[in-house]
Amino acid sequence: MLGREITKHGLLREKKITKLSRELKAVLDLLNKKFNQSIEWNILGTSPFRRAENGLNAFNDLKSELNLYGKILTPEQEGTFSYKAVHRLIDDSEKLVIDIGGGSTEFTVRNNNAYNVKSFKFGTSDIRNIIGGPPYFEDDKKSAKKFIEKQFANLESTYFKNNVIFCGGSARNLYQVFTNGNNLDREYLYELNRENIIHSLNKIEMMSLDELINLGYINKYRAEVLYSGIYVIYVILEILSLERIKISPLGIRDGFILSLR
Repeated sequence: MLGREITKHGLLREKKITKLSRELKAVLDLLNKKFNQSIEWNILGTSPFRRAENGLNAFNDLKSELNLYGKILTPEQEGTFSYKAVHRLIDDSEKLVIDIGGGSTEFTVRNNNAYNVKSFKFGTSDIRNIIGGPPYFEDDKKSAKKFIEKQFANLESTYFKNNVIFCGGSARNLYQVFTNGNNLDREYLYELNRENIIHSLNKIEMMSLDELINLGYINKYRAEVLYSGIYVIYVILEILSLERIKISPLGIRDGFILSLR
């Protein structure tokens, strides 16, 4: 939602923040009723708030309207929280955790008990601006691939791992597309190979936004960047010379919660 906002306008317009505030308030009201108690919620800002010209002011306005505590995460915090969440499911130290967001992409490994985060200032919304919407043309896909490859041109060897886990909305949506709408079990990682990812891209390539939404498991905000998000995963697979990846049901939010313990 906000990723597309900043790549199109360079800032977060007041009407978008107002809409987000209204939707978050509705969710919080439902959760408070569900748990039948007052809960101290935190709100975390990610790359759209870092990249937008008015990001800090917009985030502070949002906190004030919702009366919540919160902060805008640094890229290092985003990557670290994602890694911590995935590590709960797989404690293999030789792994790379990749989180593709709307406005940034984080590669995180852990060496000598230190989290090494490499953040790239592009996300699914940036690729959506290059690749466009359906139908997708080969020249646009080639341009998007060239752009992605350029971002990773100087990627250090420490980030080349055989065990690569993706987390975040695009990764979860990829799993849903491949399995026709199944949700990930929050206790397990799910493995996909190169052919599975190509199949998923081909499956949605000719679908309109309305057709994607009508699938019932892709919301309208995710539908706009669905193809571009999965395409980024596919290009990364090629860059790292991988035949298979894993998808995590846990991500930044879960890593933040774990860090509070």
